[in-house]
Amino acid sequence: MKHDIFYTPREQYVGMPHATMCGDFMPYYWQKEFYLYFLKDECVYLTRTKDFVSFSEARMVIERGGDEDQEWNVGTGSVCRMGEKFYFYYTGFRNPNTISSERHAQVIMRAISKDLLNWEKDSSFFMVPDQEHCADVIDLTAKDLHNANFPGALVNRHRHGIGNVERRHQK
Repeated sequence: MKHDIFYTPREQYVGMPHATMCGDFMPYYWQKEFYLYFLKDECVYLTRTKDFVSFSEARMVIERGGDEDQEWNVGTGSVCRMGEKFYFYYTGFRNPNTISSERHAQVIMRAISKDLLNWEKDSSFFMVPDQEHCADVIDLTAKDLHNANFPGALVNRHRHGIGNVERRHQK
């Protein structure tokens, strides 16, 4: 089966077929199968494999939002399982034309699934970065985020890799 998802730079591979760019693979292993989530067209897609030779047809699992939504573009994330549910924590990038002091460039958002295939965005979860130290939200694992156990938060992440998560609820 031909998959047209893997990116090859035109300049580097002259004369070869070129697919749509995808990136930032986010693997998750569950019940003897690899779930390979990846970014494509500002959304999250999924392909699955048991042997890295045969892959399922790639499909969108988390769609980007509209021009006014926080997840105008969906960014890299991480999956974890807690109890009977799976949680996908991802970065929501706002349209640059809509950023303000109350409408952040990047936040951490969450989607929930029972089967790793069908994801529903969780509007009760929203982590806002600490604008004083770092407007970007980076390098937190899904377990870090889930173990914080709150619907909203302030992330204090310094550019030198030192950071913490403070518990805060959205107003």
